[in-house]
Amino acid sequence: MSKQNIKRIIFFVIAVAVGIAIGSITPPEGLTVESMKFAGIFAAVLILLISQQFVDWTVMLAAMCLLPILKITTFAGAFSAWSGSTLWLVIMVFALSVGIANSGLLTRIALKMLSLFPATYKGAVTALMATSVVLGPLVPSLSAKVNLLVPLATETTAQLGLKERSKGALGLFSATYITAQIGGNAFITGSAHVALMLSLISDNTWDVLSWLKATALWLVVIVVGTYIFSAMVCKPKEKVEFPPSFFKDKAKALGPITTKEKIAITLLVFCIVLWSTTSLHGLDTTTTGLIIVALMFYLGLFSTMDLITKVPWSMMVQIGGLLGLSGCITSLGWSTYIANLLAPVFSPLVANPVLFVAFLCVSTYIMRFVLIDQMACTVVYVAIFAPIIASCGIAQFIVVFCVFMAGMVWNTSYQNPLINVTIQIAGGKYVPFSEARKASWAFMVIFLAACLASVPVWTAFGLM
Repeated sequence: MSKQNIKRIIFFVIAVAVGIAIGSITPPEGLTVESMKFAGIFAAVLILLISQQFVDWTVMLAAMCLLPILKITTFAGAFSAWSGSTLWLVIMVFALSVGIANSGLLTRIALKMLSLFPATYKGAVTALMATSVVLGPLVPSLSAKVNLLVPLATETTAQLGLKERSKGALGLFSATYITAQIGGNAFITGSAHVALMLSLISDNTWDVLSWLKATALWLVVIVVGTYIFSAMVCKPKEKVEFPPSFFKDKAKALGPITTKEKIAITLLVFCIVLWSTTSLHGLDTTTTGLIIVALMFYLGLFSTMDLITKVPWSMMVQIGGLLGLSGCITSLGWSTYIANLLAPVFSPLVANPVLFVAFLCVSTYIMRFVLIDQMACTVVYVAIFAPIIASCGIAQFIVVFCVFMAGMVWNTSYQNPLINVTIQIAGGKYVPFSEARKASWAFMVIFLAACLASVPVWTAFGLM
């Protein structure tokens, strides 16, 4: 038997034992037998997620199945997310992006953007960041954007003649990685991570525009902070330039714009117009988006096989499970119980918006050294604070967004597996992990500043 299978068995036994132990506890006042059974399942789910020995969607599927089996709720209740708008919003976003990506429009946009800026170090930083922002809402796959832009950043590094492990090389890498990987989460259509965050927010009022309103100032601070770090702090001492025609030649090699690209542009503009005029026609974001998806299919931008293979259905199962568990926390009385239990301790902290946001960010930085799984870390925070903040008029968005995003640090390689993949894609020559982790410390400062700067906006929008 392999070591991995042994680990799986050990963690599975521990999870089952803990789940049974908690589920067998006599419920305190305000809770029921079903509440305790659910708590046992919830604890087992956390253990299995943190262990990283099991695929997340299988854990969530098992949890959803156990809910009706143990008569905690009905099958319809456990799988209610599939009839709600949040999950279909996520499916729409992925399907929409498949069509745009298949058209080839993204590569053309990237090279066109990169060719617009001066052939200097600061020009390269600005070009890479501007391209990352423009591509931000067009593709929900952060890895796809990073995979497209990071090799271009590496080529630019070589063209500028920057040395390996140099500050300049780190600056170009950071400008691309932070803006694309972190900044993409400012858009519902820009990141699969947003889908995971939505699954932890109990209200279903979020759409493309409301999410952007809440994250717009945050994105501006992220971009400005990243530019200061990449273009100024990491600026090479010597003056460096690359051939002005470098990106222009790459763009010309693509040839004239294709019919599919024209269709993608037209449908994308049409989609944005529909989303921006919801108050006039009364159709919600999900409905209009699904209409555009259907048009993309019939106009040849993607096939049925694309829908099957390029939409991450396993993630949909995971999101559906998280939504189901979130609903049970409230319906089974845990929200009220936790609020009454912990409110005296955390109420003074929650009452100060700036202090509360700072606490969420900094404590998450620390907790991520212990809680390896980013999603599990966020679930723990939501379970603790969601019941408390409800009575203080603070939306769950605040906890979910601050904790999930702060958890994207890469101070160690195990905290963020994507950083290792990105370094490999970049070639690992100019910016090995020992250098890339320096950008994580910069990100921590920038992210904290962005969240604190957003507090007045979040307050104005009724989120705090």
